[in-house]
Amino acid sequence: MSKILTQFRLVKCWRSRTEVESFGEKPKVCTEVKSKGSHYIFFLELEETSRDRLGEFNTTVIAESIDNNLYSRHRFYQNFKDTKQIHPSTVYIVHPGAFYKLRDYVIANSTATANQFKMLEKLRTEGTFELMFKNRIIE
Repeated sequence: MSKILTQFRLVKCWRSRTEVESFGEKPKVCTEVKSKGSHYIFFLELEETSRDRLGEFNTTVIAESIDNNLYSRHRFYQNFKDTKQIHPSTVYIVHPGAFYKLRDYVIANSTATANQFKMLEKLRTEGTFELMFKNRIIE
């Protein structure tokens, strides 16, 4: 599976709404995903050779695999799942180049240069979340 998936990032969902972590500002809410409850969202971009087989990828199965992996490796995640404080993850496959667009957006909206850029581990602003959410492939 690691040969197929190139990158993924997450946002934090909490108390029936998605919160994009921001720097001292009040968290913004994305209404399209708020009905699911607290959960992780993963954005996946497929390699060139895998894009032709897009229909073969079941995002529900991929999300279950990620959840099982997190459950087996992280005690806090186990506790949240066991007490039903966190719901199953959601996986969105994004259009080719979405992470390049994310990189360009971050560089354009910060003081970092292309040489200083490091891919985000989580989306911290409303703009970065919206960019990735709008670049998802709707099945």
